[in-house]
Amino acid sequence: MKLLFLGLAILTPAILAAPIKAANPEAVKQLLETNECPDCDLSGANLAGAELSYSNLQRTDLCNANLSGADLRNANLRDANLDGASLRNASLIAVDFSNTSLTNVAGLDSLSKNNTPQSGVQVSQLGQVRAELYYQQEEQSSLAYKDLRLRLLRNGQLLLEQKPTINASEAASEVLAAPRN
Repeated sequence: MKLLFLGLAILTPAILAAPIKAANPEAVKQLLETNECPDCDLSGANLAGAELSYSNLQRTDLCNANLSGADLRNANLRDANLDGASLRNASLIAVDFSNTSLTNVAGLDSLSKNNTPQSGVQVSQLGQVRAELYYQQEEQSSLAYKDLRLRLLRNGQLLLEQKPTINASEAASEVLAAPRN
């Protein structure tokens, strides 16, 4: 028993002192200077408040990265890994999240936990009002969606979170049948 405690006493500081994986500083520098960093390892990077609009982050590992308050408008995050990342208060207007892994992402709490390549979010903002539409495309149809959820926020405060009550095909029929002026 004494040997067990002695072993734990010796190993505990070594385990706690083990280096924690952080982002590659050269990759972070490249991204901030050029807005280009496809296939980069930015896991654990602190990019809070960064200006990343129109950036190319395709296939980039951003797991556990802090992107809180970052401007990601029109960014290419296709095939990226954002597992465990924080996107709180980030500007996500027209972001390409195709095939992006978004498990346990802070700031996208209403996004389906079972993401598929056809899952995503569309975000629009006007002043302090932001609309977020979360969706998951049906596998059999490119025009049918499930798990739709609409969120409206003002100054970061949730005003409305609702699932639409009609399906897309019914909505399309109503639009096509509406009289035109």
